This record gives sequence, structure tokens and C-alpha cells, in this order.
Amino acid sequence: MTRVLTGIFAGVIGATLLAVAPATAQNARVGYINVQRVLAEAPGTADAQQTFDREMQGFRAELEAMENELDTLQANFERQQATMTESMRQQQQSTMQQKFITYQQRQSD
Repeated sequence: MTRVLTGIFAGVIGATLLAVAPATAQNARVGYINVQRVLAEAPGTADAQQTFDREMQGFRAELEAMENELDTLQANFERQQATMTESMRQQQQSTMQQKFITYQQRQSD
């Protein structure tokens, strides 16, 4: 008896859902927003892009200078390593490591 009632109840719910689904689908609206077009046509976009490009150019120049400094420190260390004392080597390596950490942090910014 319980199985019969469960089957009937499931059938009634299924029929109700099938009847409601087409009505809901007819009222649903789907839209599309072209975000690239909105941003391209927004007032001030060109000024903001120019400001961003200027700031990024300075940032890239700063990173490049840091890279060059690290390369120079590494080359000098490799060239002078044989004549350095152990404490000088450790100090130089520590300096290079700190500069590299600073470089990585700035790069992640």
C-alpha cells in the first residue's frame, strides 16, 4: 500500500513539474553583455589606459634595473669567489639573497 501511495505521489509531483516547466521557460529571459565593448566605449577609458601604460613602463624599467643589478652581483661573485674568505662569501651571498627576495616581492606586486 505504501509503495502504491509513493508511486502516485511521485507521479503527481512529476506531472506538476512538467506542467510548470514550460510556463517558467517562456517567462525566462537571457541577456548578453559585451564587457569589452562597454569598457572600450566608457568615458575616460583612453585616459585610464594611458595612465596604466605609463605606470607599467616605469615598473618594468625598475624590474629591469633590479635584474641587471642581480646579474652584475652574480657575475662579480662568481669571478671573485675563489679569492674571498668564507665570511666574505657568506656576506655576499646574503646580500644577493636579500636583493633577490626584494626583486621577487616587487615582481609579485
